[in-house]
Amino acid sequence: MRKLWTLLFVMVFALTACSVPSARAVEITPVAQSAGSVEAVSTAEPKTVPTTDVTLSPIEVEYDADDGRPNGLDTSADSAITATIELDGDTIDVEGAGVIVDAVDHDGARVTITAAGTYAINGALDDGQIVVDAGDEDVIVLVLNGAQISCSTGAPITIVNAEKAIITLASGTENSVTDGDAFVLEEGSDEPNAAIFSHDDLTINGSGALTVNATYHAGIVSKDDLKITGGTLTVNALNDGIKGRDSLVIKAGTVTVNAGGDGLEASNDEETEKGTIVIEDGTLSITAGLDGIQAETRLQVDGGILTITSGGGSANGSDHSGWGVWGRSGNGEDAGATDSAKGLKAGQDVTITDGNITIDASDDAIHSNGSVTISAGNLLLASGDDGVHADATLTIDGGSLTITQSYEGIESAMITINDGDVHIVASDDGINVSGGSDGSAMGGRPGQNDSAVSGTDHLYLNGGTVVVDAGGDGIDANSPIDMTGGTVIVN
Repeated sequence: MRKLWTLLFVMVFALTACSVPSARAVEITPVAQSAGSVEAVSTAEPKTVPTTDVTLSPIEVEYDADDGRPNGLDTSADSAITATIELDGDTIDVEGAGVIVDAVDHDGARVTITAAGTYAINGALDDGQIVVDAGDEDVIVLVLNGAQISCSTGAPITIVNAEKAIITLASGTENSVTDGDAFVLEEGSDEPNAAIFSHDDLTINGSGALTVNATYHAGIVSKDDLKITGGTLTVNALNDGIKGRDSLVIKAGTVTVNAGGDGLEASNDEETEKGTIVIEDGTLSITAGLDGIQAETRLQVDGGILTITSGGGSANGSDHSGWGVWGRSGNGEDAGATDSAKGLKAGQDVTITDGNITIDASDDAIHSNGSVTISAGNLLLASGDDGVHADATLTIDGGSLTITQSYEGIESAMITINDGDVHIVASDDGINVSGGSDGSAMGGRPGQNDSAVSGTDHLYLNGGTVVVDAGGDGIDANSPIDMTGGTVIVN
């Protein structure tokens, strides 16, 4: 302990030689070794870092052969097509088997697909539906081949029953699905509630483009697993953008979401192994009124380019009266106390193994009710509250983490920095072990944590480079701090 206090004293003494800027707005640039930095050298044995009771294994995603189709389906091969569905305004013509055509209550037209197979859909439907109601073991492929499908009183594409439905975006085509603002539902039911709605597994693939305009509620919803493995997908939704109840996986493609509620969501809170989101690759651009990406249990980012704005961005955060848009749901009604406007959010764990991630959030940029682990990638974060927050453990093993604006930079009960480049600008504490008090919060702010010190509260600095510019404490821990390596610069 004597060596530790000596090291901290040397750090404070050295840093008094640094000039203190008069304004809090700071542009972060790479910092070279200087008189204001301290490289920790310890002859003691490295301390053993406690771990959580449960070690989480990476989420492994399984794909079926028909989840792929990266180049779409050659619809000119008649042998591959079960039926061709031609849309023409208010009429539908079908050539092939497995399809029933009938009228719906609003005098539009509807086709119901009843058997396994591949169905090519062409043309424009002014006010009608494509419905899949097949057997429990039937796999249905809908090839959108330049299709524009609109329905004023329900979900334009509805999967009532199937083993799995696959929407393939044919190469070189532009497709659209548009709903109305008032669905006609069965009494006592709140479903379907999306422009594309599936009770069963749903995959979207191909190399074409699809625009979903959802003015009733959500854009795309699956009550089971939802995978996106290709295509250019644009979703404009009054409330949630894309939602897989059990899981949501994005493997490839370009996905743009403009949502009044959550951008991407997995919502199963009844089964601990479900409610997960995995981003393996692709280019994602998400603008959300509430959370950008929200997983009920676990969120894993393994690659891709992610650009997320939530709650109007950091300029609409807790430094402003009214706390920005917090407390407002995506449809303009009062939201519950659990609503938030975070960038990446999970109930159990957020793990980032790679990727280029840019987040501008009015609430926490990255948040977990359990643990956060960052092992690689390039992260550029701006937050109206915490840059990175984990209730239990926060571990940085590598990568580049730059927080250009935050109330507190990184916060958790136990923080471990083993490697990486960490640059933080915070109006209060740069690094806060959550037993500390947010003393600089005049009048408090949403997300403020004044938790008591527990036996596991600890800060471990084992390597990497940490640069902090803070309006409050550079490093705040009402608990032990162990530094065995690395460089720390505090202004």
